[in-house]
Amino acid sequence: MGRAVERPAHYEFEPNIVAGFACMFTPRFDRYPLQLRDGSYVTVDEPLIMAIIEAHLGGSRTLGAYASGAQRMAKWICLDADGSSACLTP
Repeated sequence: MGRAVERPAHYEFEPNIVAGFACMFTPRFDRYPLQLRDGSYVTVDEPLIMAIIEAHLGGSRTLGAYASGAQRMAKWICLDADGSSACLTP
């Protein structure tokens, strides 16, 4: 496995801010995607803890996000439209 991207932390967050972010955007805590130095992602089959989320929010790691949880229910959706030709027009 390649090495994870790790940079010095830039910010510190109040625990309730980190927990609120996690509650809003993280449907599962049993595993998480982690970005490697080459830009690819790997699944880390370990619990996602608040310290890892804080490192992501602070800019020292890049995590991915699963849209659905273990029960296949989504908390959010993402639409990624790149370039002007990808935009929908009325």
